Amino acid sequence: MKSNHFTLALLTVIFTMLSCSRPQTPAHVVAKAGEIEISLQELEESFFLRPKFSPNKKGRQALTEHLQGFVGYKWLAQQGEKNGYAKDERVNKRLQWTEEKAMREHLFKEVVAQQVQVTEAKLRQAFAKRNVELTARHLFVPTLSEAQALRERLLAGETFFDLAAEVYSDEAMAANGGSLGTFTWGDMDPDFEAAAFSLKEGEISQPVRTKWGYHIIKVDKITINPMLTEIDFAGQRSQIERILRTRKEDSLATVYVAQVMRDLKVRVKGPAFSFIVNQARQVLRGQKHLLPNQSPRLTDQELADLQRSLQDHYSEVFVTFKGGQWTIGDFIERFQAIAPVYRPHLNDPDRFEEELRNMIRDEFLTKEAKKKNLQSTPYVKKQVREAKEDLLAVRMRQELCKNVSISPNERERFYQENRGAFGEAPSEEMWQEIERRALRAKQDSAIHQHFQVWLQTNPIVRDDAAFEQALMDLGGEKASYMTVWQPPPR
Repeated sequence: MKSNHFTLALLTVIFTMLSCSRPQTPAHVVAKAGEIEISLQELEESFFLRPKFSPNKKGRQALTEHLQGFVGYKWLAQQGEKNGYAKDERVNKRLQWTEEKAMREHLFKEVVAQQVQVTEAKLRQAFAKRNVELTARHLFVPTLSEAQALRERLLAGETFFDLAAEVYSDEAMAANGGSLGTFTWGDMDPDFEAAAFSLKEGEISQPVRTKWGYHIIKVDKITINPMLTEIDFAGQRSQIERILRTRKEDSLATVYVAQVMRDLKVRVKGPAFSFIVNQARQVLRGQKHLLPNQSPRLTDQELADLQRSLQDHYSEVFVTFKGGQWTIGDFIERFQAIAPVYRPHLNDPDRFEEELRNMIRDEFLTKEAKKKNLQSTPYVKKQVREAKEDLLAVRMRQELCKNVSISPNERERFYQENRGAFGEAPSEEMWQEIERRALRAKQDSAIHQHFQVWLQTNPIVRDDAAFEQALMDLGGEKASYMTVWQPPPR
């Protein structure tokens, strides 16, 4: 299981500091290429959240490579728009889902924002915690029973290094014993953080539940800054208040959603539920490449196969709730609009039932958001605009790469050139991964060639002053960056 959640949390805090550290000014254009313009804010935001530079690049080199890659991404989206892909029914459904998701997020903030108060005492307590640094490691698993078993093995003498090699598919986490490095208050998930700060050096926690699963935590080192002044507090105050306010809003939003669910009185029809689960399992039964504890989500092609198997049952009642019901057909129509990475796990009954209830909850929350006209807010519009670019870029990429394929000789050559990453005598599954990576590399090369042709008549014109400002904001000439997280596909 990858540690992306924690890296994302850290990057989010870093970017919040970055974006709020200086007054918001009119958008400065860093670069132009044809009709494409990249603003200073857009460049900085995409640099952390949509990195397009090699992990070994630092400072100026990283930003230069990212700017080129980001213009290329914008170019793909622009070409997709010109080709009319924005009118594609699947694109429109996905955009509608994105808009509704953003509206619900905005609704949570609006519903709870007025209830949030941050006292002086809470600010000072958080300030004290923020000046304590923990160096820690963790093991992450989906279930409580697995976490308890890991803890027992640790207490019996096995090490985090022993168990991390079993638990993590992420090579770095597997090799470093689940190390999270050094962090402080505000960097992590609140539940994880509360447990970590309650531990002594060397102590192993009980299983800690977060929204992602269960963790076993060990704190290796605690470092306390003893020299705290009122000047330090004043300098950190606004950042600490933002973190406290966000966490309080999230907590109140959870209470609000729980109240919505109680009032809905959702009832799931057992036979229809079991039928969908069984059909989904049949569609997914050929997926032997999955790692332990992974439950797959249906791709668009697999969903099409499932739709055909359910077609004769579309009129059957699947779910009832206060004021209405869904048939199997109603459910499939809604399911289809969800981005694959967010789709319910149809072959896992326990997870599916919870996710199904969340789908119904979301529909009611969307209605509440529409009553408040939240679709017109800047936040929602920005989410939709970014989603549209993602979808058009992906669709255009598919079009440009539809005839690209890999021959056995090309696969072998790619392996020989990258032997160190795959080892000797690869298994059949590893050969499939080699072929996938070789194909991706060839597709990237094909797109790069198209992009270079376009650049010949639409060269990138850079505003050096704005570029230097971005470089300074992002850490300077020699800054190093983490590039382990990418946003999920829309």
